[in-house]
Amino acid sequence: MEAVQSGSHLFLQLPQFVPWYETMSDLVISKIERQNSDRSLKIIMDSGKDPGEYLFYQYCRQEKRAQYRPGIGYAQFLAKSEELIMNHYILWVTQADAAQAKKWYTFLEGYSKALGKGKKGCIFLIETREDVPIIERGSIKRLVYEKEIAHYDTYLFAMLTTSRRFASLRRFLAYLSPCAIRVASSISSSAVSRGTLPISLR
Repeated sequence: MEAVQSGSHLFLQLPQFVPWYETMSDLVISKIERQNSDRSLKIIMDSGKDPGEYLFYQYCRQEKRAQYRPGIGYAQFLAKSEELIMNHYILWVTQADAAQAKKWYTFLEGYSKALGKGKKGCIFLIETREDVPIIERGSIKRLVYEKEIAHYDTYLFAMLTTSRRFASLRRFLAYLSPCAIRVASSISSSAVSRGTLPISLR
């Protein structure tokens, strides 16, 4: 989450099935909140609407909306509006499909350009479960689950080996890196041979 901490917008690309998604989310939320004490983290579901239009009606008061002119565009208008509460937010947008993720990318390109350097605005984390060709450019970054899974593997194994649902391990193995699988197998076999693994996990 270093990208978010540095003020960049992040596209989080996940597979359709993520082992213990809630646990992963809690870890990410905890880290973001620790590293960004001056901002509030808000998690919202993608509305299916144009991102700029959605943010405009969601975070601009009626008197502020009255100042908008179509020629400006939502991205530039929002970026130039310093008094908006969303400027103090990290918005985590979940369940964006491929089409919506592309719209968010286009919006964030315009928003970042209009915001410029050194000016505080909203930080966006866009989560999608679909393969979207996101090009890292400027303050727009991308994190692909399959490429960053190693650290989560370690944490996941620690939880699995202490969980009573050890039988579900096989389901998760397909999503874990080969190195972590070998480590887990070694640990499990060693524990069983020493009789230190709880009966419920054997």
